[in-house]
Amino acid sequence: AAGIASRLRPLTNDHPKCLLKIGNRSLLERTIDGLLINGIDEIVIVTGYLKEMIEDFVRATYPNLSVKFIYNEVYASTNNIYSLWLAKPEVLHEKEIILLDSDILFDPLMIKILQDVQQLPGFGRSQVRRGRN
Repeated sequence: AAGIASRLRPLTNDHPKCLLKIGNRSLLERTIDGLLINGIDEIVIVTGYLKEMIEDFVRATYPNLSVKFIYNEVYASTNNIYSLWLAKPEVLHEKEIILLDSDILFDPLMIKILQDVQQLPGFGRSQVRRGRN
């Protein structure tokens, strides 16, 4: 949720792209709802552009949800891979993660499909060799 979304200006002059509404809910709200519907309640959000708006929105809309916010202070000159790098300490110890961009509209059923595929032998699991960093 760190990007500026300059291609969507003027819509993003004073709103982060993830808080733009599709129908009656923002993209970020749809994403968080999709995660919650599927039993995922540990969420890490990397912010950047207009970070206060994102943090305030999440805290007001989901007051009981435990969310870890990480600020990408160089969001204007980096991309989502750098944001993922910043989240590394929070997710490295996890057995499984779902990496989502905050500006993608998707059916929450996709999360369920990902969860179900991981239960099949040989699917959804990859061997990762851990290097030195």
